[in-house]
Amino acid sequence: MGRSLAWVIRDIHRLFTATLQPLVSREGVTVCHWYYLRILSEHDGLTQRELSEKVGVHPIPRYPRWTIWKARAGEASTPRKRPAPTCAST
Repeated sequence: MGRSLAWVIRDIHRLFTATLQPLVSREGVTVCHWYYLRILSEHDGLTQRELSEKVGVHPIPRYPRWTIWKARAGEASTPRKRPAPTCAST
């Protein structure tokens, strides 16, 4: 029985990760960190956003999607930023 292309890509990624992990762990690095370190070794002076884009990590949306959907539907006003949490003094 044939597998879907997505399933094959998933299997290949798992094999790649399983092969790479022992190699990078010798240096005390995880596979997740390796992706970032590889990009940083090729490109100097990246911002965090640029680095994440090159690695393929998408930023967290500024507002939750349901808030935007409600605003578009007229159920709520335009989304507003919440004030930054304050630290309690100890």
